[in-house]
Amino acid sequence: MTRIKDLLYLIDVLAPWRLAEDWDNSGLMVGRMDAPARRVALALDPTAAAISRAHESGADVLLTHHPLIFRPLKQVNLDHETGAAVARAIQLGISVVSAHTNLDAALQGVPRALADRLGLVDVQVLDPVATMGEGEGDRPGFGAIGKLNSPLFFNELITVIKEKLQVSGVRFAAAPNHSLQTIALLPGSGGSYIQQAKSRGADVLLTGDASYHDARLAEHLGLGLIDAGHFATERPILEPLAAGLARLAIEASLDITFGPLIAQTDPWTMA
Repeated sequence: MTRIKDLLYLIDVLAPWRLAEDWDNSGLMVGRMDAPARRVALALDPTAAAISRAHESGADVLLTHHPLIFRPLKQVNLDHETGAAVARAIQLGISVVSAHTNLDAALQGVPRALADRLGLVDVQVLDPVATMGEGEGDRPGFGAIGKLNSPLFFNELITVIKEKLQVSGVRFAAAPNHSLQTIALLPGSGGSYIQQAKSRGADVLLTGDASYHDARLAEHLGLGLIDAGHFATERPILEPLAAGLARLAIEASLDITFGPLIAQTDPWTMA
């Protein structure tokens, strides 16, 4: 029988645990290493509702990008969202595993999934991390930068992003009035990468959770800034992650299946 420890091995092949930031909490959140892992549901957020949906789908594991337990717990308060989710997982017998910054930094991780969704070419890592035994061309890291197949004007790029990410609207700042081709991507919260995107020659940075001061900095630098939301910029990883893990499971002769929880939606609504 496939166990949680086998699932952690598969994840390590695609998104090595060693790539996780020191401040992060990735890995097994709730459960036991020898618990069954026969059917895995994938979601961005380990909410109590997602855990219930995973159980209803027949899964015994919920694999999420965002960690269920991020800061040390002083109590399991069932009135708090984290405590409620931990209790729901234990009640339903669902193991919870999270792959956070290791999946952000992996070569085929969250930024690459977003680049592929947008159809970018000549994709490179925006902010490579120093690792042992890897050449310049295959170093993992955070974010991505690539080119559009054909130059677009800013309003045309926004239309493409809304269509590809299936969002009704985006926030934007410092809209360039010339054609654009080089796009930097930092899925999730990426306002801190504005300077780096500019220095790498990007025309636009696409991210989520950009702040007022991020917009002012982009305006000062002449870098287009598009905030399509945290959820929308990270959601594209779920399908390729499920497919990649399924392929590795077949190669390892492990009896385990993977499928995204399509019911999870963005908590924000654009009006």
